[in-house]
Amino acid sequence: MTVPRTLSLEKTSNGYHILAQPIQSLNQLRSEGIEITDGSKLVNLPGTFEVVLNGAEWPTVITIENSLGETLAIRFDEDQVVVDRTQAGLADFHPEFARTITATMPLEQNTTKLMTLLVDHSSVELFVDAGRLVLTTRVFPQEPYNSITVQGSQGWVYPLQSIWPKSN
Repeated sequence: MTVPRTLSLEKTSNGYHILAQPIQSLNQLRSEGIEITDGSKLVNLPGTFEVVLNGAEWPTVITIENSLGETLAIRFDEDQVVVDRTQAGLADFHPEFARTITATMPLEQNTTKLMTLLVDHSSVELFVDAGRLVLTTRVFPQEPYNSITVQGSQGWVYPLQSIWPKSN
């Protein structure tokens, strides 16, 4: 899916950093939002959706899954994000594909802890804290992910409409 992004430059106490965020026009693809609260699970989602958590507490865990039990888990702690794709779907094509991916979160003080997660049929894109951390990973579930559980935070889930016209 790799969405178009808006890039900006930010000066911090550690130097300059490039920020990347999904372009605003992607919001036009959103269907009506569904609120998700701490510990709740949403089911019967379409295979493409967006998750927005604002003001998240740490730790937060987001788990997306399908009816086959294939899961992708994303854990946010004070200083890192861990994406666990060990059970995310097909991975027998390479011995190192089914693994966890860890990234350090370069959070500035007084930030909002805004997290945006875009889920498609074969990719997951994560934007944390106004694009200070961006992570894209490929996944190969045997059927689309259709449920999400959030622990430690709350926010909104937006089913996304396709940009492609339906064929007759």
